Amino acid sequence: MKVGIFVYFIPIGKSGGVQRYAEQLTFALGKYSDLEVVVFCAPQNKELFLQYATNKVSIVVLPKRCKYLRALTNNRYIRKSPFFSELAKKIFYNRYSSRIMDWLGDYKHMIEKKVDVIHFPYQVLDRYDFNIPTLITLHDLQQKYFPEFFTKDEIQERDIHFKKSAELASRVIVSFEHVKKDIVHFYGISPGKIDVCNLGYDARPGADTGKFPQILKKYNIPQEYLFYSALTWKHKNHIGLIRALKLLHNTYNKKIHLVCTGAKSDFYSKIRLEIEKLGLEEYITFTGFVSEEELQILLKKAKLVVIPTLYEAGSYPLMEAMIHGAPVICSNVTSLPEQIGDQRFIFDPHDTAQMADKMYQMITDEALRAENIENSKQQIKKLEWRNRIINFTNSYQKALN
Repeated sequence: MKVGIFVYFIPIGKSGGVQRYAEQLTFALGKYSDLEVVVFCAPQNKELFLQYATNKVSIVVLPKRCKYLRALTNNRYIRKSPFFSELAKKIFYNRYSSRIMDWLGDYKHMIEKKVDVIHFPYQVLDRYDFNIPTLITLHDLQQKYFPEFFTKDEIQERDIHFKKSAELASRVIVSFEHVKKDIVHFYGISPGKIDVCNLGYDARPGADTGKFPQILKKYNIPQEYLFYSALTWKHKNHIGLIRALKLLHNTYNKKIHLVCTGAKSDFYSKIRLEIEKLGLEEYITFTGFVSEEELQILLKKAKLVVIPTLYEAGSYPLMEAMIHGAPVICSNVTSLPEQIGDQRFIFDPHDTAQMADKMYQMITDEALRAENIENSKQQIKKLEWRNRIINFTNSYQKALN
């Protein structure tokens, strides 16, 4: 079977866990399955996926048509105008738009490569009229639990396209059982159509930690620091973490630095205001997007990794911390307790006092830190892709059948 992975709309450094998911899946299919894989990428993200090319994984760079069509349909000024928003939908989301897309190239490549099934490793289909079996990975229905994080238009758009894509796709892949239940409950999708394919993770070759002093100098970071890697979306709860840091400084008299990596969203301005309000400017560094090598080194050298997210289908930053042997604690939401596997290392993300207390314990108690690292070693054995890729290949086979 030849499987296509469509990653055109995954911008480097701006799509959080979806990028990690697509990368890891591409890697795992190439290493642990017998499938032929064709990755359909964009000119702007091809370098990200070229590193996974093997004799079983080929990379096809699609033309830029997608960029321009998506730019028009997602343009914020068009979306704010009821007239132009509706016009854009009529132009680009109808039976004729797919013919335009064919003429401009992307489907031609798929036919030429004779893909048997095509998997979109994100929430929606690129188009609704494929003549080959399709799969989507529906990562979460966050808007159902935190509608305050979205505008009314965003909620409506997510619900319309998530539901329609789930209805029209041949199979729907999710990473955890709780997401499957949400899709059945909110969208009425048959549970028999949804496959739970748990996240996997394999460590890449270790980065050269000898470069650590250079990284500290580059970003003006002290030797000892807490670490969190996430885009600055509201649900990632940077503000809760910052407030817990303030408690750590004042209540526990433990003045430690916080380093946050990840691209800055529009919400970053509110995070910055909170930092200034609490007088923590000299104790917090936001690096923005960092290279894979820098990320690995900062993870390995962190005093403690903290994952304070309010909602997450599954957490790649948590898995990365565990794999790289960094002490880590996380919030008690959705699947994270299952991932970390020990109640001692979780906290309520809404309770900053509890978060600060857990941080203090993990910073000061060497025995607990050692137990945390040992727990991670046991947990990551379950995460290896060699044990999980079979679920994806089975889902592809179901779609084909």
